Amino acid sequence: MKNIGSIRLLLTGKSQKDKIFLTILLLYFLVYMLPVPEVAGLFPCSLMVLYGFMTDSILKFRLRKYHWWGIQIFVFFAITSVWALRPILSYWSLMQMFKLFVLTFGIYKYATSFEKLYDILRVFVAANILLLLFVLYYFDLGSLGEDRMSDAENGLNGNGIAISFAFCLYGIFMIFNFIKLNYASKVYYYILAMVFLVFILLTGSRTGVVMLLLPIILNQFLKSKYKLTAIISISIFLIFAYFLVMKIPVFYNIVGVRIMDGLNIVSGNSTGAEDSSRFLLFVYGLDWFQDNPILGIGINNYRVLSNVTPPFVGKNFYAHSNIIELLVDVGIVGFIIYYRYVFILLRGAFKAAKDNVVSRIIIALTVTLFVHDIFSMSFYEWEMQFLICITFVLLSLNQKEVKPQMH
Repeated sequence: MKNIGSIRLLLTGKSQKDKIFLTILLLYFLVYMLPVPEVAGLFPCSLMVLYGFMTDSILKFRLRKYHWWGIQIFVFFAITSVWALRPILSYWSLMQMFKLFVLTFGIYKYATSFEKLYDILRVFVAANILLLLFVLYYFDLGSLGEDRMSDAENGLNGNGIAISFAFCLYGIFMIFNFIKLNYASKVYYYILAMVFLVFILLTGSRTGVVMLLLPIILNQFLKSKYKLTAIISISIFLIFAYFLVMKIPVFYNIVGVRIMDGLNIVSGNSTGAEDSSRFLLFVYGLDWFQDNPILGIGINNYRVLSNVTPPFVGKNFYAHSNIIELLVDVGIVGFIIYYRYVFILLRGAFKAAKDNVVSRIIIALTVTLFVHDIFSMSFYEWEMQFLICITFVLLSLNQKEVKPQMH
């Protein structure tokens, strides 16, 4: 039973140094998950930096592939602020990135084994449980089936909640694959997975649904020796998912309708203002990219152009697509620097054995991350940067041939 329970049990048996790090990590997660003032993010960031100096982690720091990738994009994005249309917007995004890299560099430094990775995933699961409890307290459960769980104006964005819960399911999947669990722990994580699944659907987040389904499909396809069998099993899974979302009224009214609205964009029959706006932001972005294709107009400055373009005047809209946002903001040069991580991760995964479970997870997560970026932002979003870091951790452990504690 030691693998389940309270926050205190997460720290049981850890060294004082590890306890401090994991406590700071929990604070970091909660600050990003809960509706607190943005300035609150400086508190765990400062603690993480202080921890690094007090434990000599910064002085003994060795740059790895992940660090070089992070440093390169941060430096280049900072340089683009020199010619930015509104430098203050660039400075804001750079501050968000700095706080995130303090977090992820600390995670990468700590996670030197699958046991250490397990520590991080358990803390992440615990943080999501606290988020779930807050969601249950905050939202009127009596209105379920009538409206989605989201209150973006007060800092509780449905997409953010859904993505965090989806990533929590990724963490649970990795725990099942890498760590020996007793029966009680397995039941505990199964129940958690079912609860998080239900609440992902209740947020009405199409992005959350895609982030939930895509890695499952990819992992199933990659691990199967007989691809026809994989296609059949995936088809059965998708049929089940379809009936779950489209045939159960409470889920259809919240997320099924929104999925149909999204599909109508492809067919050209969309009447929803939100979906039409996203499509126009995509189209305008491609035009603006062609005006400054090499170096862009400055990081986080897409919204400067959208703010003076009908029908987005005064709305301060970003691109709602990380790919389009980066093409406009930092040009093809910045785009290549940022998405080098896709090449690094996929090359490292394919160099390993084809039946390697870690490699399959790396490939599935990397493809999922890139697909996500077609429709959503990521370069200053904590969930995405956290997952990129975890995927790099898996690559590092895989290349070291560190063996997970398999069942």
